[in-house]
Amino acid sequence: AFAGLKDYHAVTTQEIDVRGVAPAQLRRLEVHDRISIGQVRRVARKLKLGQCAGNRFRVALRGAAGGAAAVDAALAAVATNGFVNYFGLQRFGASSRNEEVGRACLQADYEAGVEAILRPQPGRKMSGAELEARAAWAVGRDAVRALRLMPRACTIERDVLQRLASPQSLDGRDHAARCRDAILGLPLGQRRLLAHAYFSRLWNLVASERLRRHGTAPAREGELVLRASSARRARRWPTPRKARLRGAPGRTRKREVHMVTAEEAAAGTYCASRLVLPLPGAAVVLPEDDLGAFYRTALAHEGIEMD
Repeated sequence: AFAGLKDYHAVTTQEIDVRGVAPAQLRRLEVHDRISIGQVRRVARKLKLGQCAGNRFRVALRGAAGGAAAVDAALAAVATNGFVNYFGLQRFGASSRNEEVGRACLQADYEAGVEAILRPQPGRKMSGAELEARAAWAVGRDAVRALRLMPRACTIERDVLQRLASPQSLDGRDHAARCRDAILGLPLGQRRLLAHAYFSRLWNLVASERLRRHGTAPAREGELVLRASSARRARRWPTPRKARLRGAPGRTRKREVHMVTAEEAAAGTYCASRLVLPLPGAAVVLPEDDLGAFYRTALAHEGIEMD
């Protein structure tokens, strides 16, 4: 089990837990020449998806426009004004595919989900075999040939194609039923990640809308914030104190989220860095202000209900 995905184009450290294996076996394990295993220890509970408390990054900039002076000015602005903690390409995948597949799953439009996974992806560098595989599906819906050509590194594509190309799937079932079986046959954890990608895109839109409408003003009536003790625990590493719109807290912090009252809003009790914008879900409380209405309108436009 693991709490989330890591960036493909980075040197990363990932926490993973395994069951039924002795620590000594893990320490001896040789996985890959680019992977090393360390800090093996016993834990009382398994990791769950979304349980990351945060990430730390060391970023190298090359060829920045304006040179060192421009970089220094940008960093000074971040230190002074803070930043919006947007979800990025790691969550959405190439060409925003994950978001599209997640939306299709929530809409029960499984044909659209299959197309988003298998169609050619402009702007992404692909091998000749992958290009041929995607063309085989796009032109003739030939799942058997596409599966034969699709590189093994394209795991979700191969999972879907294996189900589409199976004898049971090809035996008289219509295209819609085959697509439904192919998408729902994906592991539940993977489908959750795809749905989270769609909700993350919506989060980005709401965060931008908050800045457009209200800037970095203190929390307003009906908005959600982390209380002082929670905010201190959430900031384990140094981060700018202003204008940081946070992601949704995990279930363990659910009780620490507070809805701002009219009196607190008038007094400016909570600065913008305490704001919490939730990821939608059946048990999630939305802000009771214009941003809450924006959430509901955006979901309704896609034909998705909160429950």
